[in-house]
Amino acid sequence: MRMRYQLLFALGLLAISAMSGVTVAQTLDRAVPLDFQGRYLISLSDADMLPSAYVDGQLGERQTGVEDTLTVFPLPIALRNSSAQSLTVGQVNVSNAVTAWPFSLTVAPNGRSAFVIETSEPAPATATQFDELPVGRRLRSLDLNDPMNPQVVDTIEVGNRPEAVDINPQGDLLLVTTSLEPGKQIHLVPVNGTKFGQLQSFQVPVQNGAGAITGVRWHPSGRFFAVALTNQDAIAFYQVNRSNDGRYQIQLWGEPVSVSQFPVGGYFTPDGQFFVTNSVHWGEEVDDFFVGAPPGSLTSIRFVAEGNMPQHRVVSTVQTGISPEGMAMSRDGRLIATPNMIRSYVPWDDPRLTPYSSISLFTLDPVTGQLQTAGEYPLPGILPQGIAFDANGQNLAVTSAIDFDLTERRGTIHFFRVQSNPPRLEPTGFKASVVRGVHQLVLIP
Repeated sequence: MRMRYQLLFALGLLAISAMSGVTVAQTLDRAVPLDFQGRYLISLSDADMLPSAYVDGQLGERQTGVEDTLTVFPLPIALRNSSAQSLTVGQVNVSNAVTAWPFSLTVAPNGRSAFVIETSEPAPATATQFDELPVGRRLRSLDLNDPMNPQVVDTIEVGNRPEAVDINPQGDLLLVTTSLEPGKQIHLVPVNGTKFGQLQSFQVPVQNGAGAITGVRWHPSGRFFAVALTNQDAIAFYQVNRSNDGRYQIQLWGEPVSVSQFPVGGYFTPDGQFFVTNSVHWGEEVDDFFVGAPPGSLTSIRFVAEGNMPQHRVVSTVQTGISPEGMAMSRDGRLIATPNMIRSYVPWDDPRLTPYSSISLFTLDPVTGQLQTAGEYPLPGILPQGIAFDANGQNLAVTSAIDFDLTERRGTIHFFRVQSNPPRLEPTGFKASVVRGVHQLVLIP
């Protein structure tokens, strides 16, 4: 299915129609340069529920004709003044779910194919409650050879409720986690372009049952991967080996490393020397498990790739904003940002509501692995999860599942300028209106 829309860039507030288009506006009194670099920026939207469903269980009013959507923005986007401009984007309907962690989408290193997991199936027409969302089982591939005309190509079942997906640097092996498959928490799926091979499943020792694994991330060498053991407050590293018959084996690489409460995911630095993970500090002692969470944290781990008994260790920990479920690392590994949900997603009549969320910015020393806080910045959005630096690390895009408005309930991508000396964020005022429930961003540099 092909959908082509126009992006409109202009100064001032723009009325956003109910049509399934994408609108970009700038709302500041002065023009702040936006020069978002790369080949493409991809967003993923789940149209099935309002963010408040996490608290009150109500999916919310349906938007007629609006479905789960993958959107492709051609880059660069260069905007420096109020001159009206237009840009064509590509879109395709593909089932995905904001009920997953913000790791539902990964793109092959060559940028020619994408892969999306389906944590929950689309809501039935009669569904009104959060617990009526059917459990998903599928992984899908998309052809991006023509990014303005993305196409779903292949589908494979990987197990109940896949939570995260990542592709190796060689572009031929996918990692998928599932939370409801005892003894089958990790899956390796060979891929050739957009065609899936034979899936292999593995057990990862976990504590306290389902939901104990969240994010996974390949090491830059493709020899190892990291997995967040949420219920153990730890990060485990595994080595991947391939036998002569083409089968894979995985083995624990060193002991799991204890980190802050409830780790979610993370990134390796480009040289593979460090792994940085984000923790949301949720738990049974927290009001409504997550609603009353305190500030989260980032932890930097020195990763040891050689030796018979590798001993990874924590080298730095810093505080983030509240509930940093997403995370981005610049391509050079020197900048990290987290979108902090705070309590932006609770129902509007809930006294715990914060009518804002935030972004935290950090620097990472590439030699020592030390993290330094650069600041926390307000974000006028609800349930921010997706976040991505541009190709040169001088701009940042952040999702908002919906914005704080009283009319159109659409998703938004906000754009910030990354200033240096000292590192800080500056709002450009430019934002893109997309299908509601946007929850992930991936840059194709």
